[in-house]
Amino acid sequence: MIELLKYTFLLMLLTGTANAQEVVHIAHYTIGVGDKIAITVYGEEDMSGTVTVDADGTANFPLIGPVPVSGFTTSEIDASLLTILAADYLRNPAVRVNVAEYGSKRVKVYGPAKHSEVILRADTVLLDALLASAGVEMKEVAEVWVRHQGEDTETVVNIDRLLSTGEGNIAIKGGDTIHLPTDQVVYVSGEVKKTSPIPFREGLTVTQAITRAGGLNELASTRGAYILRDNKKIKLKLNKIIDGEREDVVLMLGDQLVIPTSVF
Repeated sequence: MIELLKYTFLLMLLTGTANAQEVVHIAHYTIGVGDKIAITVYGEEDMSGTVTVDADGTANFPLIGPVPVSGFTTSEIDASLLTILAADYLRNPAVRVNVAEYGSKRVKVYGPAKHSEVILRADTVLLDALLASAGVEMKEVAEVWVRHQGEDTETVVNIDRLLSTGEGNIAIKGGDTIHLPTDQVVYVSGEVKKTSPIPFREGLTVTQAITRAGGLNELASTRGAYILRDNKKIKLKLNKIIDGEREDVVLMLGDQLVIPTSVF
């Protein structure tokens, strides 16, 4: 069941069919610099309108002037405006405050994502942020690196474990950065159907790499295969590995698996 959920979720990421708007909870959203707020004062059109939160954390409401709003929810701003209006402007005022445009909680995404920036409607978690980037080419990525705002180090999250068990599904907040490195690879060359870099995964084996490269060509030599690692040649008995007579060989980051042409 876990594997089924893993690949269903992965398909959603790759195709972009998941709706990121369904995973955020707007009710507890706190207003920040760059957000736009719509205020409606019922029966008072001149006091209604849309304003942007300034760098000092205030919003300049029509006729009222600047009011501190950063760090507060719309419900809390409602209450504040009601108090101000009732004290100095109106008898029994009725006010409604909504977010007109989200803009304060921005997360940068570097790598194979459709959008390089995600605007959050609430503090969320890593998987939700990846979904909100409109689909990530996870087949190109082995790890996700997350740097929280104000921190000098990155948290490294393994993609396989994130998708299969949720391990590493850490909290993401505005100001964080997500990096999807595509240089964590092994190389498969020679007589395979797709000679290309393969994203490195912990425990990746020779036969798994060949499968991800589309399989062997008809001219492949299973007796002459080898691994290039740190300028050293490691010979493989690929024919015996395929037949189950030898254990599969685990690859290391940066390995090059070479499948030569069979000599007749």
